[in-house]
Amino acid sequence: MKNLVFALLIILSVLISSCSTTDYNKVDYTIEDTTYIYGNCDSLEIGCVEISLSFLTLHDYKYKELNDSVNGSIKEFLYSSPFSEEGDLTFDALKNSIVDDYKKIKEDFPDSPVRYSYDREITISTDTLNVFSLAFRGSNYFGGAHPNSFFGFANFNKTSGKEILLSELLIDNYQNELDKAGEKIFRQIKGLSPSQNLNEAGYWFDNNKFILNNNFLIAKTGLRFLFNQYEIAPYAEGITIIEIPYSEITGIIKKNGILSKLIRK
Repeated sequence: MKNLVFALLIILSVLISSCSTTDYNKVDYTIEDTTYIYGNCDSLEIGCVEISLSFLTLHDYKYKELNDSVNGSIKEFLYSSPFSEEGDLTFDALKNSIVDDYKKIKEDFPDSPVRYSYDREITISTDTLNVFSLAFRGSNYFGGAHPNSFFGFANFNKTSGKEILLSELLIDNYQNELDKAGEKIFRQIKGLSPSQNLNEAGYWFDNNKFILNNNFLIAKTGLRFLFNQYEIAPYAEGITIIEIPYSEITGIIKKNGILSKLIRK
């Protein structure tokens, strides 16, 4: 189900990016897939470690700052080990830390069919005008009832290479208006009435007040926000995606800013 959701996100992103074929200066990149297996994943009795990475690397001479910033973010996302807070951000260091922990578990429970999995996937969501955005998907399983999965977005200024913040897109004191627009859509997709108590409906908003997070994508038609599992509701609720059309927040979009140019495009 989680992979289906991410596939739908990718399809949406492709549709968005393909709306215009006249965009100039698309970013050059290559895609790479890496898989590593330790043990025997075909045997329920032996168990294994499986690492799967799918990512891109920028190598565009036109956007040196963007190359450095995006490639650095990708490297950190791919190679930050869940078993070590320090160490080299390399595939070998990641692989060794996961396998070492797996071996320790097998030593303590030799008859247990332990299986570890570590999956990462990164795709391009937006490459238009001066905006370059990525979608991140991660999934870990190191034992327990189910894997832990998470999704994220990152938006970059193609010229400076810096990550774009909401405060750069919207006017000062934008939060209340943005949250109001987001809550309206949230209640619609969840089938909640305008006055229904969010906490009583099973959602984890402090003091029953809806607040958007900072996990957002600059899409063609609106700002897309994503809440991960366990962020605002139990695991079974899955992820929640809210897209706020630009037409709903024109009053808080900065004039002559990135979004105003994107809307006019």
